[in-house]
Amino acid sequence: MGIDREGIEKDEEESLSLVIKGEGRMVEEIAKMIAEGRGREAAQAITRAKQEGKAGSDWIVLEAELAVTEGRIEEARRLLAAGLEQDPEHSEFFVVLGETYSFENSNLAYLCFEQALLYCQKEEDEEMICAVMEEMRKRCGFRVRETSFLIVSYNDRELMKECVSAIRKSVRRGTYEIVVVDNRSTDGVQKWLRDQLDIRLIENGRNVGYPTGMNIAYRACRKENDIFMLNNDAVLTPNAYFWLRMALYAGREVGAVGPMSNEASGQTISPAPATMEETFLLAKGINLPSENPCEEALSLTGFAVLIGAEAAKKVSPWKKTSWTIDILPPTLRTMTSACAFYMQAIAIESYTTPSSTTREGTGFRRKTKRHIREEALFRRKAKGCTRGAAKLMSKEKRRKT
Repeated sequence: MGIDREGIEKDEEESLSLVIKGEGRMVEEIAKMIAEGRGREAAQAITRAKQEGKAGSDWIVLEAELAVTEGRIEEARRLLAAGLEQDPEHSEFFVVLGETYSFENSNLAYLCFEQALLYCQKEEDEEMICAVMEEMRKRCGFRVRETSFLIVSYNDRELMKECVSAIRKSVRRGTYEIVVVDNRSTDGVQKWLRDQLDIRLIENGRNVGYPTGMNIAYRACRKENDIFMLNNDAVLTPNAYFWLRMALYAGREVGAVGPMSNEASGQTISPAPATMEETFLLAKGINLPSENPCEEALSLTGFAVLIGAEAAKKVSPWKKTSWTIDILPPTLRTMTSACAFYMQAIAIESYTTPSSTTREGTGFRRKTKRHIREEALFRRKAKGCTRGAAKLMSKEKRRKT
């Protein structure tokens, strides 16, 4: 079989001419090649451009897009991970990431496009993304919900401001609600909360504690939403909320997810950052696509737990028919969804931190002997709960057969 040397030379000449053009025009031309299925030409043009020292987010997008069209999905995700580590707010990275999930899990693809909208700066791009998302909502199996952030407040005004600010940066306007229950604070945080138009504030006449306060918040939120139980000192790092949702919608069996953190039993990264600056720097290397995005967990530390709407309805910490948040020790504040046959998972790709533990000179909260005993007791009870759920599942299967 003869080699078409004339065709090869023509491709090389076209690729070389692209490098000579302006970079913006060159990127557009290569994108057009990829869209038209001219993968070999696009690959040659990208190679030539890289030899000329071209680099940056646009080139990563092109390489990843080419990998997707050629079916090299894992390679595309590795390229996007490298890009997001450098530029975590680049809209097009999330568009291409969504394309990698289009045939694998349309709910995950939808979340990627929604994240692209969060960072999108061009009106025409927004319109195209919205059109794609509208079509996806009509598909069978679509189940992405909006989120209700539930927070219990008691003083710590500045920490509350940071917490709310991080939520607003992490979620598109109009796709969430924040419900705050204040336990009769005395430092002025109530006044600040009253002035926030996107916060539904419930003011208690006395300090009823965290568990009861969280129950009150849940009763006030929209039940069709997913539930995000968040401590008032927790700060969502860039894209941490997105990756938590990606873990939650990875499969119908997942009922609740929690992030990695600097202080969370079973979810701790070591060594932990000492300041908020170090925290955000660390998060840039964690909040990325990976081969193993989450792992199953017996329980989740409750400073930041995202619970699926269906799991919350079937077995929620506010129902007396199952585990209630009221009986758990303060250091755990966790829910166990085993009774509802849901899996709990730690989102390895998501990092969130209690900001009060990353202040210079503050140090980490130490567990008392009482907290250690309570934690051990809870884990024994949770283990028994899991065994009980397994028996119920076995009984249900026998009944059906």
